Amino acid sequence: MPCQWAPRRVAQPRARGVGEQASMRDRAELVASKRVTHGGTRLIAVSMIVVAAALGCESVGTAAKKADEALYKSVPMHPVTGRPIANLVSEQQEVQTAEDQHRQIAALTRSKGIPLDPPSAQLERVQQVFRRLVAVAHRQELPWQVHLIEDPTVNAFTPGGGYVYVFTGLFGTNGLIVDGSDDELAAVLAHEISHVTMMHMAIARTDQTIWSRSLKDPYFHAAFSTEQEGEADRLSVLYMALAGYDPQASARVWERADQRLGSDPRKFAYLQDHPLNAQRLAITRQAAGLVASYYEPEKQNPAWRDILADNSLFPRGPEAPAGAGAGVARAIGAATDAMTRHKEATTEAERRKAEYQRTLTKEASQIQLLATRAASDAYGRPVIEMQFHNGAQSSVQALGLRVTYLRGAARIAQDPNCGGQTNIPPGQTVWLSCPAYPVQGATSFQVEVTGVQLSP
Repeated sequence: MPCQWAPRRVAQPRARGVGEQASMRDRAELVASKRVTHGGTRLIAVSMIVVAAALGCESVGTAAKKADEALYKSVPMHPVTGRPIANLVSEQQEVQTAEDQHRQIAALTRSKGIPLDPPSAQLERVQQVFRRLVAVAHRQELPWQVHLIEDPTVNAFTPGGGYVYVFTGLFGTNGLIVDGSDDELAAVLAHEISHVTMMHMAIARTDQTIWSRSLKDPYFHAAFSTEQEGEADRLSVLYMALAGYDPQASARVWERADQRLGSDPRKFAYLQDHPLNAQRLAITRQAAGLVASYYEPEKQNPAWRDILADNSLFPRGPEAPAGAGAGVARAIGAATDAMTRHKEATTEAERRKAEYQRTLTKEASQIQLLATRAASDAYGRPVIEMQFHNGAQSSVQALGLRVTYLRGAARIAQDPNCGGQTNIPPGQTVWLSCPAYPVQGATSFQVEVTGVQLSP
C-alpha cells in the first residue's frame, strides 16, 4: 500500500498458419479488440501497414488509417494528465482488488477487536470532508468510500479503486492533524484520493509486470514509490483548493512532521518510499502557490470541471483527432511513459545506492580499535580481547577482523576469521574477543579491521 501516514499477461493475437492470409480488415479488428499497452502488441499493430503493402489487400493509406484508429481507441489515457500511459490493469480489476482488500481489512479488524467505522462525530466529519473532495476530483465514476479505523497508528492509506482508510491516530496530540482543522484533515484525505485518481496502484502493478525490477530491487521500488508520493502531494493541493479547503494546510502538516521527526537522510532516504518531510513541505508549499487563484474559502469552485481539464499543475496540450496520426502518437506516448518512469526510478535508485555506500564508508571510518590484549575466557582458553569505539551514527552489526601472528617483525600466521556478528550502539565503547591460536614461535599479534557492517 503506497501511503505511509500506514500480472495480467497481455493477450497475444493468435498465430496464423503457414500460407494463411487474412484481410486487412480482419487484422485491424483483431488489434482493436486488444488493449494496446505492451510493446509486442503495439509492434503487431504498427506492422499491419507493412503487411498490407506486401499482400496487396488494401491500399497503404486505408490500412494506415484503420491501424491508427485501432491504436487511438486502444491506448489508455491518463485521467489527470490527459497523456497516454502504459497500463495493464483495467478499472474493473482495480476496483475488484480494492473490494477484496476491504473484506480482508474488515475481517482483520474484527478479529483483533479494532473498531472499523465506529459511529461518532469524528466519522461523520471524515465522511463529510471526503465527499467534498471527491466532488471535485477526477474518476468520479469509482465507488468512492472512506473508512475510519480506531487505532493509534499515525497513518492513512488506499488500496486504489476509490477506497480510502484513515486511522484515528492521525488526530490529537500525538497525530499530525490539529484537532478541529478540516483543512488539515482535507490534506490527508486529498493525498489518498490523489493516489487513486493518478492510478498509482495500477501503474505500479504494470511496471512490475513489464520490468519486474520493482520486485527484485528494493532501492528501485522505493524510488518508484517516492515519485508517486510527490505526484499525490501536488495533486492533493489542487483538490483542496477546488473544494474550498486552504491549500496551505498541507504544508502545515508536513512542517509539523518535519519538526517532530526531522528529515535526516541517513534515517529516511535510502529505502524510504516517501519523500523526506522537508521535501514534502517544499512540494506542497510550491503547489499551494500555483493553485491559490482557484481557492475560495468554504466554497466549491464553480469552474472545477474546466480547471481539472487544464490547470497550472497538470496542463494538457492539444491532441490530433483520430485518423490524423493520433493513434500512433498515443502508442508512442504510452511506450515513452513507461520507459521514462523506469529510467527516472532507475536513476534515483542508483543515486540512493551510491549515497548509501558513501555514508557507510564514511561512518565505517569512525569505528576505532583502541586497544588489544591477550587474555583467557571463563574456561581458561586463550583469547584476544579488543576494545572498539563506535563513533558512527549507526549501530555496528558485524565486524570483519584479521589477526596476524608475528615473530619479531616477521609475519608467521594469519587468522582472517576473527570477526563476526556484534552490536555496538552509536557512541559506545566495548570489549570484544575471539579465540587465540597457539602459533609456535609467535611473540606478538596485530589486529586489523577488514570490514564493517552498520545498521541501515
